[in-house]
Amino acid sequence: MRLLILGAVGLVAAASMTALLAQTVDGIDVQAIKKRSADLQADAEAFVDQIKDRGDAFREEAVTVRDSGMENMRRVAATDLPKGPAGAVDFDEIVQGAATNA
Repeated sequence: MRLLILGAVGLVAAASMTALLAQTVDGIDVQAIKKRSADLQADAEAFVDQIKDRGDAFREEAVTVRDSGMENMRRVAATDLPKGPAGAVDFDEIVQGAATNA
């Protein structure tokens, strides 16, 4: 049990040291990165507001096209499609016939 606690303390200490060192890397200004992130927040929100409803303009047309396509499929399925054979299908005969076409 003592070893488990000691291991957990060591892990927390290592994670803390890593976080501390990550804040002081040469050539990286963390505060400037945070400031730039805050400055870009307004741009990101404006972008989201602009595009979030962009699809609404096409929604009615898409529904119309879908409904028209489904109606066409129902009409074609009911009238123009050939009916298959009434009995069993001989796949060997189909393959042999296809081989003679080549």
